[in-house]
Amino acid sequence: FNLYSLTPDCCTVCNQTVEGASADPNGQWYGKNWIAIGTSLTSEAEGTFVKPLASRTGLVVTNLGVPGGTANGHVLKTVRTADLAAADLITVEFGVNDWAENAPLGQVGDTVPYRTELDGWSNEGSENGSFAGACYQIFTTLQKQAPNAVIIFLTEPTGQSFAETSGNCARETKNHNELKQWDYIQVAMETARYTGIRVIDAASMINQEHPQYLKDHIHHSDLGGEQYALNIWTELKDI
Repeated sequence: FNLYSLTPDCCTVCNQTVEGASADPNGQWYGKNWIAIGTSLTSEAEGTFVKPLASRTGLVVTNLGVPGGTANGHVLKTVRTADLAAADLITVEFGVNDWAENAPLGQVGDTVPYRTELDGWSNEGSENGSFAGACYQIFTTLQKQAPNAVIIFLTEPTGQSFAETSGNCARETKNHNELKQWDYIQVAMETARYTGIRVIDAASMINQEHPQYLKDHIHHSDLGGEQYALNIWTELKDI
């Protein structure tokens, strides 16, 4: 198949149809267990990249994306409470909602998340905690919960904007803390590397120069989901 094609063909392998059909049954990820964690960009409700990536790889996916998820909230809760032991691959993305909700940013080396409670669940954080502390807790918890899995942090498109414009505006848009979404992405990437987590800058090309990849300033269009999946696959295939 053509690795760089955004329109993979269909095929049937061993009497089982692999969705999207571009998956190589001899590939290193074929049939492996993938747990996808994140926000609406990952979720079944609004995400558009999970199915295309499963199509290219043959991964068997469990989608744990939560619309509106934050590092301090649903994402941290998911990594602490979900059964991740059987995962061969875990991807996690977050940041845009923390930026939009004005979470304290903090810095690499923070270990305590900003205090959050969800339906009786507490993240055991502090009012003096931070987004960076939540990143640390997410990555180190994933390592403990799934010691044999490949864990990858995926960057998000910096496309959130409150302005009625098209494309990607977040590099210029600040929240109430005078911080840009890119500030959160950088701290998350740096914390991932600090804790030994792989980073794939999957949001490359999903920006103001390619507005066709975004449907509403931040969420991928179908084409954007295909491109995001392709960006991941170009690196994942060599792991």
